[in-house]
Amino acid sequence: MTKLTQTCLSKSHLPLALLATLLSGCMIVAPVPEPAPAVVVATPAPAAKVVVAEPAPVVKAAPAAKVVAKPAATPVAKPGARTVVAAKAPRAYPVIIFTGHAKWEPKADALQTQVDQGPDFNDHYKVARLSCGAGCWDNFIINTDTGYILDEIQSCGSAEYSLYSDVINIPVRPSKHGQCRMVSYKVEGDVVIRL
Repeated sequence: MTKLTQTCLSKSHLPLALLATLLSGCMIVAPVPEPAPAVVVATPAPAAKVVVAEPAPVVKAAPAAKVVAKPAATPVAKPGARTVVAAKAPRAYPVIIFTGHAKWEPKADALQTQVDQGPDFNDHYKVARLSCGAGCWDNFIINTDTGYILDEIQSCGSAEYSLYSDVINIPVRPSKHGQCRMVSYKVEGDVVIRL
């Protein structure tokens, strides 16, 4: 064996030994450690000592306290209390598709700005509002997943709706000079149905 191979075969350089043998094209042989020489030392046995231990005093333990885990109370919102709803992660909303509503294309920027704020009705619809005169509003129900306008309903006041409800209440005027009255609509499968 060469001096390098002998040096590399020590325990601390085993990876180098493997590398050296691989590079030299030799067979890899794992080193076998030599057994340590046996040393026998005769010592006299110590004399046994007898120790008598006194019994330890008996102490009674206090009874263990009972621990009862109470289930966590579920918070219940009181009527009229404000509740916090986790916001959805921001995402890009589709461009509005004006099929059947071409007359509103000039207002596309105003509607798109409202759609980009996210859904506010029935979890994935946006109620976008544009003024159509004094005391008149156009309410557009737009699917925020597809960009399609489902319906456009004129109202004479503010519509009532929520993010997790599929019913929208819109005050409408039955005739030009009639009184405003609330009309309910429901969205089922991208179809607006008057109730």
